[in-house]
Amino acid sequence: MKKQIIFVVLMTVCFCGVASAYTKPNKATMNNIEKAWRKVIWVETKSGTHPDTYKKRKQGDWGVAQITPILVKDVNRIQKKKYTHSDSLNDKLAKQMFIIYLTNYARNSSVEKMCRLWHRGPSKKYQYDQYGDKYWKSCQRAK
Repeated sequence: MKKQIIFVVLMTVCFCGVASAYTKPNKATMNNIEKAWRKVIWVETKSGTHPDTYKKRKQGDWGVAQITPILVKDVNRIQKKKYTHSDSLNDKLAKQMFIIYLTNYARNSSVEKMCRLWHRGPSKKYQYDQYGDKYWKSCQRAK
């Protein structure tokens, strides 16, 4: 009997964990994601740091949001979808990947944290280094 209860509890925890891997963001998170999207796109396109934004760059950063293959793989893991790296050249699909990624790693976070996360990845070690600081300063200039 005791083994059966433990088994049921473990199965419940496992299935709940799988089901809640991705949930839609609440309104406040979505507002911050929209603000972060505008700032990231401004930095990547308007600031002149990447004049070839819409092209495939040698480093693997593609499209308006400069999406890498590893980010696409991570988004597919989170959402259980099959985005391709070529999808990052489509602005609408790039934004969907942006929302999924930030919802997973930065739910209920500030716009600053979202921008830093997008630029340097989920490791806090890199988000707050000199490159993360420089990127955030660029984002602050965005409208």
